Amino acid sequence: MTAPVGKAPSVTEKKVAEPPKKPERKFDPSAYSCEIILEKTSKELAMGKKYPTDAFMVYYNFEGVDYIDLTRSYKMVNVFDMYFDRYGKGSVKNIEHGYGNITPSQWGYKAPERKKKEETVMSDELRDQIHEIIEADIQNGINDYIEKEGKGFKGQQLTARVAKDEVDKIMKQYKQIKKAEKSNLNEIKKIGLVDKNGRTLDGRKD
Repeated sequence: MTAPVGKAPSVTEKKVAEPPKKPERKFDPSAYSCEIILEKTSKELAMGKKYPTDAFMVYYNFEGVDYIDLTRSYKMVNVFDMYFDRYGKGSVKNIEHGYGNITPSQWGYKAPERKKKEETVMSDELRDQIHEIIEADIQNGINDYIEKEGKGFKGQQLTARVAKDEVDKIMKQYKQIKKAEKSNLNEIKKIGLVDKNGRTLDGRKD
């Protein structure tokens, strides 16, 4: 069949499938013994004092744009190797020591709170138990007196109340006793260590 004059025969276009994109490899600074604290930040922020003393200010260029990172490592060469491998040759413009004054071992350290919370809960439970024991003991004494002496109305009972300060005093004494039991001196007493003169190491002579 001949195509009409002035018109070229139609050609079916074939689309070439694009090769699937490889997933971007996740970059891991720890593989270089590094930690990026601030990434693509300002110089003012990177110069802060609240950072560890092993942090470096890294000046680099990527795709024509200049950046500053604050990255920590115990060796500057580790930092250079990481940025060289990540952004390529010529990307690193300068690396200088940061201005932080925090000891590396204290960076990111948080005092444990769990033990304190547990002690608070235990103290509250112990205080309640002491309070209940004292009140019950006093209550029983009052009720026995009423029953014995025949005071008051039949079936009447007085309710005992204990001041919080008195319970706190007992709690303080209890904690002092428990602390003494855990001391090294108490352990010495338990095993009966003596010096060359036969005196026990707690200062008393047998």
